[in-house]
Amino acid sequence: MSHLPVAGSSTRKAVYKPIYILPCLCSTGSFANLTTEEVVEQLVQNLTIERSDLSSVRRSKVSAHDDRKSSQTFGFVGVIVISIVCGSVAMLDIAKTVFKCKTASRKSKSKKNTNKRRVLLHNTKVQDSTL
Repeated sequence: MSHLPVAGSSTRKAVYKPIYILPCLCSTGSFANLTTEEVVEQLVQNLTIERSDLSSVRRSKVSAHDDRKSSQTFGFVGVIVISIVCGSVAMLDIAKTVFKCKTASRKSKSKKNTNKRRVLLHNTKVQDSTL
C-alpha cells in the first residue's frame, strides 16, 4: 500500500489517500521487481496528461458562433466605432503631414526667391559701382 497526494487540496499539508495496486496489474510483469515508490512514480508518470491536451483548454481558445441579431448588431457597431477612431487618427496625421509639406515647400520657394533677390541686388550694385 502506498500513499499519493490528492490533487486540488486547499490546505498547506498534503492530504494523502491510500492507493492499492491490484495483483492483476503486477502479474503482467510491468511492475515486476519494482519498489512501491517506483511503482507509484511509474503510475503517476503514465497517468499524467498535458494541460494543453485537455478539451477544456481547447474549447477556451475557440470562439462560439452566435446567430442572435443583437450580438451581430453589437459586433457591427463595435467595428464601426473602432474604424471611426482609427480613421480619425489617420486623417489627423495625414492633414498634419500635408500641412508640413506645404509649409516646407513655401519656405524653400521663399528662400530661393530671397537668394535670387540678393544676387540681383548684388549684381546691380556691382554694375552701379563700375559705371
